[in-house]
Amino acid sequence: MQGIFSILDVLVPPTCRSCSILLENSAATLCVECLLQVPTCVDVVDSPSSINMCWSMGAYDGMLGGLIRKAKYQPSISISDELGHWLGRSLQEKVIVDAVVPVPTTYFRRLYRGFDQSERIANAVAKAMGIDLEHLLIRSGFSRQVGKTAEQRKKLRSHSFSMRKTVRHQRVLLVDDVMTTGATLDAAGRRLRAHGVSDVYAAVVANSLV
Repeated sequence: MQGIFSILDVLVPPTCRSCSILLENSAATLCVECLLQVPTCVDVVDSPSSINMCWSMGAYDGMLGGLIRKAKYQPSISISDELGHWLGRSLQEKVIVDAVVPVPTTYFRRLYRGFDQSERIANAVAKAMGIDLEHLLIRSGFSRQVGKTAEQRKKLRSHSFSMRKTVRHQRVLLVDDVMTTGATLDAAGRRLRAHGVSDVYAAVVANSLV
């Protein structure tokens, strides 16, 4: 198996997923220079009323946004996992919760992409923080938030999400890749609160609030 990967490295040399420079380590996602640009902490950002507090690693307009787009549209599980690891590492000691809950995409988006990016990110966050991952929410409908205006995004309602199972935890951390208007997090947060969750926190890789 190692020989196969060695041949692949020659035929398709690994490159940095941010700047595209050749990598010496085929297991790496970023080159050393780009890795140094990855934020090592999170900042509190404005959040909707259903969310106690929200953290973000940085602005969507930059390297983080570029990695999110590559993870979504190439698509890339490894980038999603790496983003989640960085986010979870940055959140350590910032918040005490009972479980990490991914903000799911729709069934059809998951089928098209082959995986749920936010779920991969949330799973890596949970591992980095040493907390259980709980799949509590199901996303309904066919609609995508990408390309919509701020007003259209804000019309997302809590009924866009349904509960997968009974809530066992009172304090949860919602995880998504990016927050633009906060409508998706608000809808998910309101659904969780309606089913007994008392404290809903949130964390995103990047934010682009409008």
